[in-house]
Amino acid sequence: MNNKRGSLLIITLTFILVFTLLGFGALRLAGNQNIAAENQKASAQAFWLADGAVQRAVTHLPKKLFTPSETVVSSTGEYDLESKNNVKKDENGQVIYTYKYQWIINTQGRVNGQARSIEAIVSALDTRFNIKTRGTIKDMDKCPQASIMVDCQLIQENQQFSLDTYFQGFNKDQIYGLADHAYVDPNNAGDVNPIENITLVTLVNNSSLNLTTDNIVGGESVFLIVDTTAASGNPHNPPSLRISGNGIFRGIIWVIGEAEFTGTAQVNGSILIEGDPSRETKILGNMVIEIDEQAVEEAVSQLMGGSLFPPQDPKMIAWKEI
Repeated sequence: MNNKRGSLLIITLTFILVFTLLGFGALRLAGNQNIAAENQKASAQAFWLADGAVQRAVTHLPKKLFTPSETVVSSTGEYDLESKNNVKKDENGQVIYTYKYQWIINTQGRVNGQARSIEAIVSALDTRFNIKTRGTIKDMDKCPQASIMVDCQLIQENQQFSLDTYFQGFNKDQIYGLADHAYVDPNNAGDVNPIENITLVTLVNNSSLNLTTDNIVGGESVFLIVDTTAASGNPHNPPSLRISGNGIFRGIIWVIGEAEFTGTAQVNGSILIEGDPSRETKILGNMVIEIDEQAVEEAVSQLMGGSLFPPQDPKMIAWKEI
């Protein structure tokens, strides 16, 4: 009898121990789940603090930069905020250009030990997406074997844009009035001299235009407008634009109408065709075209910043969590 009682006691104690351990395990699991839920909530709050800091920085551009960084404490947590002009670096990490209308924003939100960080790039020119080479090379499938050096993916069909629509609705006459130099029907390359800042060339009776990079002043980026409207429309003799010389053309060549591009010069920047590029736009010869965002911004800056064309409202063009 005593043995039976002893066995029952051991079994009872064993059950008590097992259920006690299960209870402690359940409590620990519930505690861990609660901690995980709290951490997840804190992480989400940290993210929204970081995102809100980005929006705050954007609303202050371009007048105010948060350099050096600023730390702000709120009822939820705290965040760090830094905004500064974006830069272009060479392969060694050395700064070679500071963008005037493009900024980089770095933020970090922190709540109860949880941290989330965001990096954003903001631009008042939107050059990264709104200005790129446009037009159509004939025989696109042969583009990689062509003698020109150009990224075929950046040669696109026209997407209904114009000087009027891009530059805040001002008409061409107003924009033409800003030109530092204006030429009509030049007979040879020497007649388009100098080429600098904002330069306008209009073809009326002539169907060809010869330019030389030797006439570009100081090697600065140029906003070159070539209006071939009056000379366009003849499929047997489309307007042609030949660029030669010993230097590099930096900036934007904005063609209104049609054009065949020929020559041996290098173009660093962008070529834009306003009209129907799928009809008569061609790039022939040995031209070297390199999309250069810095050169594009410098050229657009010739028009921006004045009373007629103030910088556009800053817009986010890139965003990532880091």
